[in-house]
Amino acid sequence: MSYRSSQHWYIIIVYASTDAIFSFLFGWILKRIGRIPVFTMAAVFNMAVMLILLHWTPTVAHKPYLYLFAILWGMGDAVWQTQINAFYGVIFPGQEEPAFSNYRLWESLGFLASYLIGNNTQLSVFMWILVVW
Repeated sequence: MSYRSSQHWYIIIVYASTDAIFSFLFGWILKRIGRIPVFTMAAVFNMAVMLILLHWTPTVAHKPYLYLFAILWGMGDAVWQTQINAFYGVIFPGQEEPAFSNYRLWESLGFLASYLIGNNTQLSVFMWILVVW
C-alpha cells in the first residue's frame, strides 16, 4: 500500500473524532441499554478490527475500509477510555481512590512492557497478544 504520509492523518483524525464523539455519547447510551451490551459491542468491534488487520493486506483501492476500521476502533476505544473508569466507581463504592490507583498502575505497567519489547517485536506479534489477552 502506498499512501503519502499526509494522507495518514485523515484516518487518525477520523479515529480521534469518533473516539471523542462516542466518549460523550456512550454515557447516555449506557443509561438506556446497560453496561453489558455496550462493553460487548466494544469488544466485538475491537476484536473484529484486530482479526481483519491481521489477515488482510490493504491496497490503495481499500482506502474506505481504513476509515471504517478507524471508526470502529474509535467507538470501541471510547468505551474503554470512559466507561471502565465509571465501572470502577460503581463496583468499588467508597474505595474509588485505591481502585483508580490500581487501575492506573496496571495500565502503566502494560505500557512499560509494550515499550520495552516494542523495538524487537513485529506488529503482528503485538496484535496476537491483544487478541489472546
